[in-house]
Amino acid sequence: MRMYEKIVSVFLLVLGVSAVGIWAFLVITGDLPPTGTSREILALAMHWGSELLLAVLCLITGIYILFSKQKAQRGMFFTLGLAAGSTFNALAHYAMVEVNILMICIVGFFFVGVLTAFISGLILNTKNHASNQVMYKSGLFLSGFIIYYLLNIAADYAVPGSWQFFVQAVLFIIVLLSYAGAQITRGYE
Repeated sequence: MRMYEKIVSVFLLVLGVSAVGIWAFLVITGDLPPTGTSREILALAMHWGSELLLAVLCLITGIYILFSKQKAQRGMFFTLGLAAGSTFNALAHYAMVEVNILMICIVGFFFVGVLTAFISGLILNTKNHASNQVMYKSGLFLSGFIIYYLLNIAADYAVPGSWQFFVQAVLFIIVLLSYAGAQITRGYE
């Protein structure tokens, strides 16, 4: 599985740099979502937080996988889950909300790459008789996917009368991050 890990690590490094590059481009061109209300500012801050988390984890995971660190190899599926959430969200945005063919192609490439890396990793685990880790790694993937979406929808509840949902979403993010961190640190036994 070493060749697979090298390919995924390079892919994650490219994805992390691209996420930073795309956001830098959007900031430079001024093509940012509106920030007129405190809710819009919170929504943008939480979205940037999810993108920053994705970029940092892609870069760290990619670098550590190149150095064959066991925890990074386990955490790769969590990072792929974050990446799947991000690329799917961007793909839907640029296909339905703000139609942009170039961005659809770029983000679509990354989305297909993430799904290919995830499915290939699960198939390789099964092929190498480590099928007991399929659920473990799928759980890490789904945890990353859910955390990305919770970070992006939590701000929608930051309005009078709905703060309890915002607090629940934030608490669930903390619980999922703690759980994923414990799973990555401990590993599957």
